Amino acid sequence: MELIQSLVFADQPQFNKVKAAILLDCYFMTLLYGLDAETPNTKLMLRTLSQKVSIF
Repeated sequence: MELIQSLVFADQPQFNKVKAAILLDCYFMTLLYGLDAETPNTKLMLRTLSQKVSIF
């Protein structure tokens, strides 16, 4: 997880590690859930992720 955080947030001098971990968790869980669907729907996955991220 730290490797992914360092790659994704490399251009940001400071970032909240807790929020970064939550964001990555939301992304990967949404991706896994969406790809597991009978018919993956990218628009639905993006909408779901946007709703999750809007919480914080």
